[in-house]
Amino acid sequence: MQLNRKPPKVLGSPYVVLLSQVEYKTHYGMSRDDEVEQIAMETAMKYEKDNGWICEDVSEQNLGFDLKSVGAELIKDILK
Repeated sequence: MQLNRKPPKVLGSPYVVLLSQVEYKTHYGMSRDDEVEQIAMETAMKYEKDNGWICEDVSEQNLGFDLKSVGAELIKDILK
């Protein structure tokens, strides 16, 4: 590995624009379905818990993700 003191050369940067529900449905033929989302979250949480993870619903905290999972082994190490 070789380190370089020069500043990085910026080649570009993304510009993200969120689509409205109307645009999303028009472009992709999809719309939000709260029932389907709830089933998906329950399924994902069950999978995480069945595989030894401690899973928490953080969807109302607006973090950019809905579930937060921590490995049980990590918790054991922290509590030691």
